[in-house]
Amino acid sequence: MTCSVGHRAGLAVSILLSHGFARVSNLLGGMTAWRRLELPVREGPPPPGEARPPEAPETVEPAPPQ
Repeated sequence: MTCSVGHRAGLAVSILLSHGFARVSNLLGGMTAWRRLELPVREGPPPPGEARPPEAPETVEPAPPQ
């Protein structure tokens, strides 16, 4: 999960975790920190065939309760 500085994404991650999703994380510092480190950023739609790996599910179900 990511947002500008990580606050909203952190809230979203907390909500997802509380609803049983186990594999979620927050990009600390958000896109502001990412850009400050001069890491690659690509904007706009992905090139054809790169939108999602064929094995990626369209939706993700929450982890079963333990």
